[in-house]
Amino acid sequence: MELRKWRQKQGLTLLEIAEKLGIKGSSPASLATTVSRIERGVHAVDALIADKIVLITGGEVSINDIHTVRRNYMLANRSASNGDDAVQQPVEVTGQ
Repeated sequence: MELRKWRQKQGLTLLEIAEKLGIKGSSPASLATTVSRIERGVHAVDALIADKIVLITGGEVSINDIHTVRRNYMLANRSASNGDDAVQQPVEVTGQ
């Protein structure tokens, strides 16, 4: 499950997720932006944050889910920015 879907299902705000993950920022807006960027795959997370995401979600969001969101974002934006004619389709990686 994607982190954004999990967060919305739980009724949590971006700021609440930032707090649970221990993300620091200069303002509430910057914290919300950081979590939003993580949810969309714009911001790559390190292994420690990825582990925290799995922990706080009780495993409903897996490392594989985090990787898939990031990979799909990268593929979509690489092809758009490079003008690649052969666009690779986003895939879901299964089997951990």
